Amino acid sequence: YTQSGQVIAGRCVENLITNPNFDRSVLGWTFYQTSIGAQQATGGVNNTGRLVVRKAVGSTDALAQVGFATNTIVPGTDYSFSCVVWSESSQNLYGWLGLQEAGGPWRFIVRLPSGPAVSTTQISQSMTATSPSDVYGSTRFVLRATNSDTVSAFYDNVMLTKGATLYAYGDGDQPNWAWRGSAGLSTSFGPATPST
Repeated sequence: YTQSGQVIAGRCVENLITNPNFDRSVLGWTFYQTSIGAQQATGGVNNTGRLVVRKAVGSTDALAQVGFATNTIVPGTDYSFSCVVWSESSQNLYGWLGLQEAGGPWRFIVRLPSGPAVSTTQISQSMTATSPSDVYGSTRFVLRATNSDTVSAFYDNVMLTKGATLYAYGDGDQPNWAWRGSAGLSTSFGPATPST
């Protein structure tokens, strides 16, 4: 990757999530059946911002989501996602995480197995898959609450890229990266190396 005449290690990739690090706000994200859906300025990776999601009492599908415009996700194309997730105590997440159609058959395009276990330790979750050839027009990226209405789930460093390679996290606040529009409210691009 070359930037301003300098060679930088990594391939130029685009993080398709418009507010992936929660350092400023949760703008762009909406919440469903949650008692808490908020940004906290500290406590995330490197003690920066994080997303907090807790399901409401009696909820059946508690989540945070960010939507994509119609035809953003290309049919028959590989996509990879990763995020860092943890919780206040050991719990299972309430359903699938990942990229889902926002209508039609509501299929998941890229997802982790339903209800993965999380704990107080920050762990990276990742997955790669190919979108269907008939993907519904609009899509959303879904992050779930835990099974418990008293235990919050936390998220940071959310990344969705085109292609079957999982890359180390990047956003417009990282060195040699840039936002395509407003900081924290647009996609971002820059050099990334495959994650190990």
